[in-house]
Amino acid sequence: MVTPRRSSGLTFVCAFVAYATLAVVLTFPLILNLSSTIPHDLGDPLLSTAILWWNAHVMPLTRRWWDGFAFFPAPGMLAFSDHRLGLSLIASPLQWLGAGAVTAHNVTFLATFPLSAIAAHVLSFTLTKRHDAAALCGLAYGFNPFRILHSAHLELLAGFGMPLALAALHRYRDSRRPSWLVAFTLALVLQGLCSSYYLLFFCVFLGIWMLWYAEWSDWRPTVLILAACVCAAVMLSPIMAGYSRIHEQYGFVRAFGEIQAYSGDLSSFVTASPLLSLWGWTSSLNEGERQLFPGFTITFLALSGLALIRSSPSRRFDRLQVISACLLILSIGLTALALGIRMTGPRRIQLGWLTVSLGVFFKPLSVAIAVLIGAVMFDSRMRAAYRRRSAYALYLIAAAALFVCCLGPKPTFLGEQFLYQPPYAWLMRLPLFRDGVRVPARFAMPAVLALSVAGSLAFSRVTGRRSRWVLGLLAAAGIVADGWIGRLPLPAAPEALPLGRADGFAAVAELPVTDVWRDAVAMYHATLHGHPTVNGMSGYDPPHYRALRYALADHDKTALDALTSHGPLLVVVDKRGGGDWSSLVRANPNALPIGENSIWSFFKLQPSPAVTDSCAGERLTIAGISDDRGAVNVARLTDGDPMTGWITPHPQRAGDALILDLGAAARACAITLSLGTGVELYPRELNVATSLNATDWTTRFAGKTGGMIVRAALARPRDARFDIPLPSEPARFVRLRLDESHEIYPWLVTDVLVTGTR
Repeated sequence: MVTPRRSSGLTFVCAFVAYATLAVVLTFPLILNLSSTIPHDLGDPLLSTAILWWNAHVMPLTRRWWDGFAFFPAPGMLAFSDHRLGLSLIASPLQWLGAGAVTAHNVTFLATFPLSAIAAHVLSFTLTKRHDAAALCGLAYGFNPFRILHSAHLELLAGFGMPLALAALHRYRDSRRPSWLVAFTLALVLQGLCSSYYLLFFCVFLGIWMLWYAEWSDWRPTVLILAACVCAAVMLSPIMAGYSRIHEQYGFVRAFGEIQAYSGDLSSFVTASPLLSLWGWTSSLNEGERQLFPGFTITFLALSGLALIRSSPSRRFDRLQVISACLLILSIGLTALALGIRMTGPRRIQLGWLTVSLGVFFKPLSVAIAVLIGAVMFDSRMRAAYRRRSAYALYLIAAAALFVCCLGPKPTFLGEQFLYQPPYAWLMRLPLFRDGVRVPARFAMPAVLALSVAGSLAFSRVTGRRSRWVLGLLAAAGIVADGWIGRLPLPAAPEALPLGRADGFAAVAELPVTDVWRDAVAMYHATLHGHPTVNGMSGYDPPHYRALRYALADHDKTALDALTSHGPLLVVVDKRGGGDWSSLVRANPNALPIGENSIWSFFKLQPSPAVTDSCAGERLTIAGISDDRGAVNVARLTDGDPMTGWITPHPQRAGDALILDLGAAARACAITLSLGTGVELYPRELNVATSLNATDWTTRFAGKTGGMIVRAALARPRDARFDIPLPSEPARFVRLRLDESHEIYPWLVTDVLVTGTR
C-alpha cells in the first residue's frame, strides 16, 4: 500500500463541519428546540436521557452507579441495558456546565452523525488517499438509512469507534509503528463504551480482516494485533465483569424465539424506515428492527467495482479455474434441485444402492450456496485479489458476510427459512451470542461500514478529473437522498412533577404502569426530582417488576407493600391514565393522601409492619400430591429445581386446587411455594386450608398474593419463593385452592416446602 500523503488538518475540520451542518439540516428543527423536545419518541430516547444524567452525577463503576435509579429497590439496574459511558464523554461535561438532561441528550444525538461520518472519512482516506472518495464513505456511513431507523436508540448511533479502529489497523499494517496499535486499542475501548452490541459484532469483522491480511510467513503483526485486542478487553473487563455478575444474579438469557424474532428477513434489505422521504414507502414489508435497507447509491457503487476486477494473466493451464467452473455448474444444479423441491414437495432419489431423501428445500440450497462460495474462492480473480490483499475485495466480502449474519440463526425470505446452519448459528455456539444477544439484525451497522468503504474504493478508481467531479457530486446527492428524513418526530419533553414533592421519600412510584412509555417518562422525572423511581424500562425487566405490573393490573392492593422496605414511598397517580388507580392506592391501609392537582394525585405509602418469622421446625416429608386430574409427581415439586414443577393445563380458574398429603398428622407452621422465574403465573387469589381427614377443611389463609410475589422476586430473582404462615395445629392435608380466575395465565408451582414438626 502506498504511504498516504500528509493531509491538512483543515480539510478534516471542514469535512466535520459539513457533516455537522448536514446533521442539523436533516433533523431540523431539533437544533431550535434542544431543551424542550425529544427526537423520535418518548421511549428509548428518555431511557438514554436518564442514563446519561445518571452517568454525569454518580461515579461510574461504583456500587451505587450499578444499582441505578430505576426499578427500585432491585439492584444492578445499569446492567439491564447499555451503560452509554462512551456517549457520556459528550453529555457529562455539558451537564456539568449547566445544561439540562434533555439538552445533553440532544446535543449528543446530533454529534453522533458527524462523528460517525468523519471516522468513516478517515478510514476511507487512509485507503484511497482521496478526500472525494472519503467523503462518499463518510456520507454513506454517517447518514445511512439504518442509522435513521435507529434514531431512537442513541447507543446504536454511536458507531464511530469501528472505522477508527480499522483505520489504525491499516496504518499499523503499513508502518508497523506501535503507536497505531495503541490507537487501535483505544478505538476498541471507545466503541465498547458506546455500544456493547457493536463491539461484539465488530469482533467478527476484525476476524475477517485479520484472516485476509495475515502473512503466514510473518506472524508477529497478527499476534500483536491480538495482544491489542486482549488489552482492550482487559480495560473493559470491570464493565464486562459487572454485567456478567448481575445477569447471572437475575438469570438473564435470551430465548431462541426472541432472537429469531429480531433477526432480519432477506426482504429486509429492501425495506427502509418510514422516516425516509425517498424509500419510506417500503416500510410496510417489514417492521422495526427488520428494516435493513443500506441505501441504493452506496450499494450500486460498491457492486460496480466488480466490473473492474480482472484476473491475472497466466500462461499455463489453470486447474483451479477449472475446479471453479465445475463448482459453479454444481451449484446451479443444486439450486435447480432445491427450487424443484420447493415447487413440487419432498422427494426420494434412488442412485443405485443409495437412496437420498430430500424433505426440505433449504438444505440443498444451503449446499448450493456453500459450493458457490467455493467456486468464487477458486476463481482466478479472487485468488489474484487475495494475493494483492485487495482492500476492495476484503470490504466487499466482509459486507456480504456481515449482512448474512443479520439474518440470524434461521435465515428466512418472506418468513420461510431458506438457509440451514448459517454463520450466525455457529456464532450462537459462543456463550455471549447464545445468551446475551437479542437482535442479530444489528449486524447491519458494521455491514454498512464495510459496504461504504467498498463503495468509496470503487469510486477511487475513477481517474478522469472532470468525470470524477460529476460522478462524485451525483453519488453524494444519491447517498444523501437515500438517507433523507421526511420529518423527524419531535415530541415535547414530558412535564415535570411538582418540585419538592419527592423530598423525604425513599423512592417514587408512578401509576399506572400499563406501558413502557409511562415508565420512560417516570425515569425522566427521576432526572428532575433526583430520587429513585420504582418504574423502569430497559433491555431486560427484573422479575419483581413484571410481578408488580401484573399485580397492579389485577387491582391487588398489596402490590406496592414490598417496595417500602427502605422507607416511605411517594405514589403518584396520573389522572389521565384511565382506570381508578387512586382508589386502588387508597384501599391500602398504609397509604395516606397528601395532595393532588389537575393532573396528579399524591399518596404517602408507609412501610408495612414488620412480620416476625415465628415458624421454627424442620422440612416435613410430603407423601403425596394431587390435583383435579389425580396424582402429581411429588419429586418434580420437591427437587428444589426451579425449572421443573406443576402447572394447570388451562388459565387460572376459581376452584383449581393442589392437595398435599403429609402422610401423618403434623404441626405445619408455614408453606413455601416457588414460581422459579415464571412470576406472571402466580396465583391471583389463594386459599390455604388444612385438614386431618381431607373432608373437613379449615381455612388458614385467604387473600391476594401480589405483594408476596413482588417481595419474593426481589429476594430471589431466579427462584421466587413466598411463605404463607400456618397455625401450628395438627393436620395431615394442606389444600391450595384458587379463589379467583385469570383469562390468560395458568397457575405454576415449581417447588413446594412445608415446615413444621411431627
